[in-house]
Amino acid sequence: MKLKALLSYLIFLVTITGLSQSFNPDKKFAARQLVQDFDYMSTALEKAHPGLYWHVDTNKFDDWKETIRETILRSDSLTETEFLRKAVLLTFPIGCSHTSIDFSEAHENWWQQNALLLPFNLFEADGKYYVYQNYSDNAILDFGTEILEIDGVPISKIFEQISLAIPTDGGNLSRIKNVLKTGFYYYYSFAIKESAAQYEVTCLQKSKEEADITIVKGITKTQLDTKRNALNKKLPPIECSVNKELNTVVLTIRSFRKDLMDNAGIDYNRFLDSFFVLSRVHEYKNLVIDLRNNAGGLSEYGANLLSYLSPKLFVYCKNQWLTSDTLFDFINYNIPETFQGFPKGVVKEDGGYKWKNHSVLGVQESSSNYFKGNVFFITNGKCASTSTEVLSAVRTYKLGTIVGEEAGGSYKGNTSGVTGTVILPITKAIVTIPMVRYEMPIDKQNTKGLRPDFVIKPAIDDWLNNRDAEMDFVLELIRNKK
Repeated sequence: MKLKALLSYLIFLVTITGLSQSFNPDKKFAARQLVQDFDYMSTALEKAHPGLYWHVDTNKFDDWKETIRETILRSDSLTETEFLRKAVLLTFPIGCSHTSIDFSEAHENWWQQNALLLPFNLFEADGKYYVYQNYSDNAILDFGTEILEIDGVPISKIFEQISLAIPTDGGNLSRIKNVLKTGFYYYYSFAIKESAAQYEVTCLQKSKEEADITIVKGITKTQLDTKRNALNKKLPPIECSVNKELNTVVLTIRSFRKDLMDNAGIDYNRFLDSFFVLSRVHEYKNLVIDLRNNAGGLSEYGANLLSYLSPKLFVYCKNQWLTSDTLFDFINYNIPETFQGFPKGVVKEDGGYKWKNHSVLGVQESSSNYFKGNVFFITNGKCASTSTEVLSAVRTYKLGTIVGEEAGGSYKGNTSGVTGTVILPITKAIVTIPMVRYEMPIDKQNTKGLRPDFVIKPAIDDWLNNRDAEMDFVLELIRNKK
């Protein structure tokens, strides 16, 4: 049995290595071929994406599409990467963080093993960009070093260019800036320079008044991951703490993903129940829920959290929309457990197709142990998907005070759930399309959306001195309530 497993693994390695060695990133495709891919992608989105026109007018989208199509046709030929840099622009006006276009499998394997990447990620503060994590051996690029230019291009122009490639709900700029902390190296490779033996970086160190120009070597994805894993501290997806002085309990939820809960040995629902029972027993007056960097997970987890915050019955998700009650043959489906039997159970109603079988639909019960005190939420631009569903309900039902940056999602909802992938016929690039549009029960009189009640963004001094500006602000609000 062990021998069989070993042979299977060796075959896998040989296959992957073969794919990476045979792939030529400089291979050109004729414009007429690439237009076939672009049209295939456009048709797939128009047929299958239920949130396609949620954030953009139909005519504007069509005009945008034709403009991109013309730029492809005007090119004699393009590599796969050059084509993707144009095709990804079609996803920008859709305003959906779950929609993307990615390298073909062969290209991805080559990129993972052979591309030499820019070895750092960034964070934004006060309109400037600083090193967040340095994966190189160049000590100049330590945390907090300001990046001015890369290969002679101002960082502001680089940000403008890569922002068009980062999927975000409703064109949310806060999410785009926060993605830089974990994905700047990737989007720089995708949108600007895929691979280079070295990069020229103009930067300003914390202790200096004059800029330095330094050469940094490109590194492979494996090297980058090794350095990144060594820097990142493993934290549980959910934990709590108590501030006895302020009679305050803090609930930090870093993710709503079930796999992360399972890996940490945490039963999310049981954890929540125990937490709120004990909060009631100890009569805490204030609850701070820290959702920063929570990119989502199970909507059921979000609905369960709200049951401990709402004093009465509530609706978590109003409707779940699709474009069809049948499966498309051009899509490879990933159907999660929560959509068991999909698409059976889809009904035609109110001029569209609805999935009616999800547990977060309909009226939700309030828990007998709901929190009766003051509730505060801390957010930033990496809050997305389920975490922004929670924040949407918090805003609609006035369940607490929101502090921090604007969340990275949309007040109206998101398109996610069942995921479909489409392989383009010529380049074999992969388009990801979410198949279910989650419509939240929004208050139409609310024009604030997911913007915080108090906008607090860490300044560069906060970053450099390891100060938690958002939490400090919330605790000061609590002190002033006493």
